Amino acid sequence: MNSSRNTIIAVACFVVLGLVVVGGSIYYFAKSTAEVPDDTGAGASAAADEESLSGADSGPAIVATFDGEPIERGEYEAAWEEFLARGGADESDVPVVTYLGARYDALMQLVSDRIIQDGLEQFDIEVTQEDKLAAARTLAADRIVRRHATEEALQFELQSRGVTFEEYVNQEAAAILEQGEEEITEQVKAVKLGRKVAEDVSIDPEELPDYLRLVDIQRITQLFEPVQPGAAVVPEDEAEETIREAYRKLQEGESFESLVQEYSNGAEAENGGRLEGLRYGLEPTFDEVAWAMEPGQVSEPFKTETGWHVIKILQFREQPMPEDEQAREELRMGLEAAIAEEMTTEWMVDQLERGELQIEDPALAGIDAMREGRFEEAKQHLETALAARTGVDQLPVMSSLGQAVFETGDYERTEEIHREMLDLALPRHEYVLYVDWAAFKLAIDEREEGLEKLRLASEVAETPDQRIELAQYFASVEARELALEELRMVRENIPEPTEDMPPQERGAAYTQMITLALIHGRLGFEEQGKEQLRALIQDSYDDQLIYAVAQAGAEMGWQDIIDAAQARVDQMVSEAGAMRNMIEEQPPSQGGDGGE
Repeated sequence: MNSSRNTIIAVACFVVLGLVVVGGSIYYFAKSTAEVPDDTGAGASAAADEESLSGADSGPAIVATFDGEPIERGEYEAAWEEFLARGGADESDVPVVTYLGARYDALMQLVSDRIIQDGLEQFDIEVTQEDKLAAARTLAADRIVRRHATEEALQFELQSRGVTFEEYVNQEAAAILEQGEEEITEQVKAVKLGRKVAEDVSIDPEELPDYLRLVDIQRITQLFEPVQPGAAVVPEDEAEETIREAYRKLQEGESFESLVQEYSNGAEAENGGRLEGLRYGLEPTFDEVAWAMEPGQVSEPFKTETGWHVIKILQFREQPMPEDEQAREELRMGLEAAIAEEMTTEWMVDQLERGELQIEDPALAGIDAMREGRFEEAKQHLETALAARTGVDQLPVMSSLGQAVFETGDYERTEEIHREMLDLALPRHEYVLYVDWAAFKLAIDEREEGLEKLRLASEVAETPDQRIELAQYFASVEARELALEELRMVRENIPEPTEDMPPQERGAAYTQMITLALIHGRLGFEEQGKEQLRALIQDSYDDQLIYAVAQAGAEMGWQDIIDAAQARVDQMVSEAGAMRNMIEEQPPSQGGDGGE
């Protein structure tokens, strides 16, 4: 059940914000960020139904039950299509190695939609056309601001269109509603429900200074409720026993850091138990304990809604109170929104637990078990699902089965599964399967074989995103020349900007080149990235390009690039001044008829 709960937390966070993303399981540390190309070669002529990964025909008629009501296959398949549409994706965009995970997330999105709909009925909430228009206007204003980098650029656009900012927003909002009214409606439903659930959230302006107090702590924690997707949890009585044992050892003189490593199951355990910048008002019990302590003091064990804890106060800090009244009000409203978001997420999780979700589809049950770390159980479910499938739709189940088998330590069987998947794959699947195979090899420290699989992935790679992903992998295992070769091939696919290009195309090419330079820097190829940025502005008279390069330099902390951009601007100013002086020094032209 914790796996479903963890996923609903993730879904709820996006729902509260009015956002939906296409998620999915990640096999080892492999992740595909590229769009999958259309089929070519031998697999291209296969019929569409033979290429489907869904396994819908082999799955049970009842996919799951929630709150005593069945989720039938037809409803679930329609929810899958809607899930993809919300993320702006097509089924072929979902990599085969994350396909079942995305399918599982679609089920959880369907469940969250049911929870939201039940909440709307419970609180008698209606969504009006005015609500949708207001939401579209908010999105439109944000989109317009992001589209125009400076106030000057925005004003130029308004003058070109002959409209006011208000009219521009209304035009954009109308287009947003026309293209996606259903998505806007779902967002408004979620937002209005969240406001109702958290309608009692209020921070008195006089209390605002309390919420500006911050504390840095170390914490030993035993969670019995997940605080984020994937968080480890234990039974409540076991959590209390473990924390009290850790506290006894603290009293006996053992170091806080060593006990964090030994006992804590919170995410902060990887950072020595340090949590910095915790704000007053996060959780009542924590507030009661932490703000009554002194720096250096260690608490007795205490219980919150999520677990048992022992904390050590490192230091207290305070954020300065904004002097501007409007800024103070914006801060207060932002804090209220954060608290409301947390309350709405908790409400959705409570509804999930009351509904007692039971997953009947073995493929989805396998993902549920795997996300909770029950890998032997996951294997059984996935083997059942695999036996019911034939053809290419076996691939997603085989991929997830491979992960479960890997987690049990059966590397020989994992290797067999990778071979079987490549034998079964269509051309459009080969890239991600080779990368996935390479990730497995690297995970078990077989570096050379992992590099060989990445080279095979390079042979079938077709998009810049795939090349960049390969460069990231090569760089991560110190295969620097191979990484640079992938990035060189990306550069070859960016058209060389020329004055003959339409401005939009030229701007897009410059943006790609700047992005590629940043990627070089992030992968450790700093000098190559800097060289690319210097080359862009060397002889340029495009002030927007020079500004963009300076911004890129600032993002990477490359002061020499910022200085180079400034020097180029100074040179342009100097040249313009020299040209003006030369024109001013020219003698006046001789008028008249040219002769006696």
